Amino acid sequence: MSDKPETLTPRPGLFICTRTSLWDERPCSEAFPVSVVVVDTRCCASPKEIPINNGTDGDWYLKGTNHRVVDGYIKRDLGIETAWAVELPTLSSFVKFVETHETCIVKVNEEGFSTIEIYDSYRE
Repeated sequence: MSDKPETLTPRPGLFICTRTSLWDERPCSEAFPVSVVVVDTRCCASPKEIPINNGTDGDWYLKGTNHRVVDGYIKRDLGIETAWAVELPTLSSFVKFVETHETCIVKVNEEGFSTIEIYDSYRE
């Protein structure tokens, strides 16, 4: 594997992986680094609808790239960040991962990525 992480796109069996007790460190031995686009999503169809903007665009379009509206939400890309991912292509590999790391929270995020959080500490 090269030093540069691969750019991540959603696909079956690939999970963005985090650990509750860690923020920027490798969450588990199975995890490998990937690059993901940071997407800023707001629950409105126009930046003018954001209360703090007082009916203006609030300079929404000056920051980021790829400004768009998807399913009634405004979005913009704010660059690339490194995340951690795991490959769990089969049900048995998924079950083994959960058995190894115990409590895990699995969901799909706003950008369509499957995520798995190793829940090893309390959080609100």
